[in-house]
Amino acid sequence: MLLSSLSVEAQQNQPHPDSVLVSSRVEGGEEVRHYRVTTPMEADYAVHYAISSATLNQTMGDNPEELKALKMLMQTLKDTMHRVEAIHITGYASPDGPEQLNKSLADHRASNFKRYAEKQYGLSSQCKVALGAEIAPWSAVREKLAQSSVVGRDEALKILDSNHTPAEKQAALKQMPAVWQFLAREALPPLRRVEVDVKYREGQLVETRTKLAPKPAPQPQPTPEAVVVLVE
Repeated sequence: MLLSSLSVEAQQNQPHPDSVLVSSRVEGGEEVRHYRVTTPMEADYAVHYAISSATLNQTMGDNPEELKALKMLMQTLKDTMHRVEAIHITGYASPDGPEQLNKSLADHRASNFKRYAEKQYGLSSQCKVALGAEIAPWSAVREKLAQSSVVGRDEALKILDSNHTPAEKQAALKQMPAVWQFLAREALPPLRRVEVDVKYREGQLVETRTKLAPKPAPQPQPTPEAVVVLVE
């Protein structure tokens, strides 16, 4: 039976600040206690989308592996030794294209994936799910571009580092065919995604044994003195 509170002595003997006393018994001169100890954990998954699409393609790229891993975690979290604390689903869109369209794509990717995950894993039974949406900035493609040898790379990096608006940067980059083809092929597709962040606590049972002080031997009771009553 789960005990909702601990005595002062039991709290002092807890193996971990986040532990909860589950049971206590005396066995062979020892007090045996079982605690449930929980550890904060976090898992992240990412699934990717085709350009201008908010429909999940389960066979695209690494999506099969990511979805399989997420499914396995959801099955594990149904165990009583786990507790889900928060699930965040964030939809992302790449920065190319009209800003309003990108915002809509990011929103729909997040909400559509939530519906998919609700049907597959029953997320609402685990905990409340928070949704978010973001348009990836142009700076997100900088690292891939800097590591490339594409013609016009240095000039393109200056454009990315400039104070121009996102629309102005896109217009300038489109004037560089080799750079734009590289971005469209290598750097922009990974930004079209949904990220799933699961925060949970993983539990385990811990046993502690404390030797009990021996009980003092019973002391003999003094024999009551005889009382003599004289009767005249």
